Amino acid sequence: MTGQTNHEMKRYKVALKMSVDFRLRTPLLLRSGQEGEFADSAIEKTPEGHLHVNGYVWAGLLRRAIQRVSGGETLAGRIGKYDESSGPGVSPLWCESSFAMPLDTDIKPGNRLSRMYGSAEDGALYSDELVPPGLGLAMSFNYFAEMAEDVGTAKAFFLKTLRVIHDGIENIGGGWSYGLGRLDVIRVRVRNLDLTKAEERALLWNFDDLQWDEEMNRSELPFPELFLPYKRLRVKAHILPGQLMAIHSGYPAFDTVGHYFEYPDTFIYRQSYFDSGSVRTQVVIPGKTIRQALFVVPLERKLRTTEPDAICDTVGGVCSCSICKEHRNASGKKNEISPKCECKRCRWFGSTGRSGIIAVSDAVVHNPDAIVLSRVQLCEHSMQNIQLFSGEYLRKADFEFDILVDYTNPGGGGEELLGEIDCLLEDIAKDSNAPPGWHRLGATSTCTGQVEIEEIREFEWADEKADEIANVC
Repeated sequence: MTGQTNHEMKRYKVALKMSVDFRLRTPLLLRSGQEGEFADSAIEKTPEGHLHVNGYVWAGLLRRAIQRVSGGETLAGRIGKYDESSGPGVSPLWCESSFAMPLDTDIKPGNRLSRMYGSAEDGALYSDELVPPGLGLAMSFNYFAEMAEDVGTAKAFFLKTLRVIHDGIENIGGGWSYGLGRLDVIRVRVRNLDLTKAEERALLWNFDDLQWDEEMNRSELPFPELFLPYKRLRVKAHILPGQLMAIHSGYPAFDTVGHYFEYPDTFIYRQSYFDSGSVRTQVVIPGKTIRQALFVVPLERKLRTTEPDAICDTVGGVCSCSICKEHRNASGKKNEISPKCECKRCRWFGSTGRSGIIAVSDAVVHNPDAIVLSRVQLCEHSMQNIQLFSGEYLRKADFEFDILVDYTNPGGGGEELLGEIDCLLEDIAKDSNAPPGWHRLGATSTCTGQVEIEEIREFEWADEKADEIANVC
């Protein structure tokens, strides 16, 4: 409360109470592996195993989403990241911590790949703990104001903000580039409190068993005009007939092994999800796989061929160009990227010190058909058998995924990236001029995983089926 006197604090005579029921549309990242400075993307588990989303996470989500709504800059400035123009003070927004009991979590292995060589970098093996989609979460907050008119204005912005959050451009828990932490809005409840009355002040910190002034579902949320726009594409694709696809994981899903007489060494990646209180599994192509194989690798290959000066190498995930090296030496921050860095790889796909501007969601496979195949590894010199191993492969896969491109990143080059993405999608589409099977997915993409795109849809606010499109999981 530094810089704010008791007299100034007494000006808040009304409060807006809101409680929002969310459902995880995509997995929620619990641990990102980052250390040191506290980040608003940190999601924790209590010693008892409960999921804990602290109020700082909710406040950060609201602030980022409000900034995208036209006219929301002033409100966003009040609830966080103060600068000299806004002056000192206490944020009028108070968010309550949320708790939930996940029935299960998934451990998703991964390793950081060298962007230049496409192989795993030394010492870059890690694993993420993910809360499966479908889990319900509640966000509850109070917004304090001087007059009832201020509460009405704030309410209008918060409702528009929830529509932006539901669309998926902002997330919680980290992993934005890989489609993690997206939320579906289920229900919104609102109540105004007159803080000059003792009986209403007593309700200030109570969000359970409360009589609300207004309740609404997602379809009643307004579509805002955006100040910070973005582009979202829905892509429908499949593997080509006669092809196989191996998105491998090293552990079985609990409902998988009994389907086969032979126990495979590697499995198709299956993701848990909550459905009416029980845990089920679904076959999923991870957004990280799609992003890397269909967009990062082809675009970096093109840039290194046509614009070698527009792409830099990385060391440990950090841009190693001369501009960034000089900037880090001057600032003393070993992972920071210079604002003057012109590397398109850093601007588009991000690095350790800079976030990217493209996100790709997981693709749920509809009506998957899988088979276990055994293979023999041969010695390259003697051509004798070294070992026999087996894996689970998809022989039929129809799937959909979302692509989000954020225009708001300063100097990010969103328009140019969208043009490159359009060209890539045309190459993978039916009747393209690209060689058949040029773009592939999966763990054995040297011989399997040919992909073909059936349909590309661009999302617009005016789409009458906005909720249906945004809620496909």
